[in-house]
Amino acid sequence: MRPGTSAPPGDVVQGSAPNWQRTLAALWLAQTLTIIGFSLRTPFLPFFVAELGARDLQSQVLWAGAINAGGAAVMAITAPLWGALADRYGRKLMVLRAMFAGSLTIGLMALATSPWQLFVLRLVEGGFTGTVTASTTLAATTVPKERLGFGLGLMQMAVFSGSAIGPLIGGVLADQIGYRATFALAGSLLLVSALLVFFLVEERFEPPPRREGRRTGGSDTWRLLLAPALLGIVVSLFALRAASMALQPIVPLLVEQLAGDSQAVNSLAGLAMGVSGITSAVASVGLGRLRHSYRSRSPARSGRSYCCRRCSGSPRAACSRPRTPWSPG
Repeated sequence: MRPGTSAPPGDVVQGSAPNWQRTLAALWLAQTLTIIGFSLRTPFLPFFVAELGARDLQSQVLWAGAINAGGAAVMAITAPLWGALADRYGRKLMVLRAMFAGSLTIGLMALATSPWQLFVLRLVEGGFTGTVTASTTLAATTVPKERLGFGLGLMQMAVFSGSAIGPLIGGVLADQIGYRATFALAGSLLLVSALLVFFLVEERFEPPPRREGRRTGGSDTWRLLLAPALLGIVVSLFALRAASMALQPIVPLLVEQLAGDSQAVNSLAGLAMGVSGITSAVASVGLGRLRHSYRSRSPARSGRSYCCRRCSGSPRAACSRPRTPWSPG
């Protein structure tokens, strides 16, 4: 590029904000607090269900599993709708929607008096939240192209660190101040996150022009979804997440049995669940460095590149991290 000429439009992600450093820092902090808020309840959820009326072990496991699975199922159904609205009205609005909705539903969980009320609130939460995808997409469309890897890595770190810190703090808080106060505190964290995004995050959003020939776009999407490489990635991620989340309702109850008469069961359960988040964060850093040193293209990397090239809008939007059932988060 000759001196005195401006960079071509493709060098900066569409809608990049001039104060992208402040925007990225605010998004990172807000996402970290949000994931902590969503993760505070994980160590004591089966015990809270028991307090609400599920006395026997089987009922506790079933209710905790149903609360997890029900919210995740609704989340999967509504995610395409929120994605379409984000393309039309902007990503910041979707982040605010997810965080304010999460703050409200989690705060109301502190007032639940029966397991079915908790279940219904979880369904509503699953339908209106989704902070990880929304925040990552907003970061991808705000950070300049040459800093995109750093920005997405920072958002990934927010998810891992929040998932590790949340259960650790949540278990201790449950033992010290009780379940309902911990729910109220979690809702307050999401409210603070929403306010951070509202006041500090800047987005320059321009709705993309509507393309004619939607049938062609739909066929392209189906070809993408049915591509062998992408199907392999989706199936692998589904299996990994299913195996991981299947243990979530069981771990606290297993810790309770192993702890005997300990008065810090919630803290021990939070420690057991938080350690997995810490190891995930450490492993992600090590594998990230290994990936950079390993230059040959594996089938998984080829599939990821194919996915990024074929997705409509920003080619980087497809690289956002999949959401977990408890992290609309």
